[in-house]
Amino acid sequence: MSHVSQLLSTRRWCYYVPADGYVEGHGYRVSIVFEYEGGHYPTGDDAWIAGDHSKRKPWFWGHDYEQARKVAEYLNRERHGLSPKDAALLVTTSMSIKERP
Repeated sequence: MSHVSQLLSTRRWCYYVPADGYVEGHGYRVSIVFEYEGGHYPTGDDAWIAGDHSKRKPWFWGHDYEQARKVAEYLNRERHGLSPKDAALLVTTSMSIKERP
């Protein structure tokens, strides 16, 4: 089982759209933040963005940051039962932990 798969099954997590996550020609790339895990995990593979479409495609939620953030907020609430405040706390506390090597 991969590290991310293990985290998905054992930790609370939420969708997160970094303000600096815009990828030219694609839009804002979605990340996942896990409770008690430093940093965030961008969806998909960087190689796909570079043109290797045999790799896993990242999720992009539009070219407007506020719209992408609202999609994350909606899905966090509908799929994970997280209020915007709960998700913000999860992101804030996880981002304050030293990032994984």
